[in-house]
Amino acid sequence: MDNIGERIRYCEDALNTEESIIRNLISDGNYQHFHINLSMIYEEKAKAAMKKCDYDGALKALKTAEKHAVLFDEMNSKGIEKYTCSILDGYTEDNRKDRKDDDWNMTDSVKAYAEQNIFDSIRNRDDFKKIFN
Repeated sequence: MDNIGERIRYCEDALNTEESIIRNLISDGNYQHFHINLSMIYEEKAKAAMKKCDYDGALKALKTAEKHAVLFDEMNSKGIEKYTCSILDGYTEDNRKDRKDDDWNMTDSVKAYAEQNIFDSIRNRDDFKKIFN
């Protein structure tokens, strides 16, 4: 790979493969903890879109990253993850004792990610502000 376009395509293929594995594994859409993975995938998809000057694609990916972050934070605030897909049916994770004194959340993490310089050219767009303000 000797040009940026090839590297971006390789990155996008890897991200799409990771997303496909998650969506096939959690076939019913009850992603629970996997929302954090999906959020991070879409953060990287946004960065790849920016490198291609696909600003609408970047905004769409950031919006999806933020959506999964919110869903993760909602699930995490309850402290219980219960999967319903066929492969993990009934698996439950109790996180209520984890990070009791930690105020970290995925939504803030996505906002911090969007502060990177690569997003400067879309930062003043109304649709960007709508997501992050």
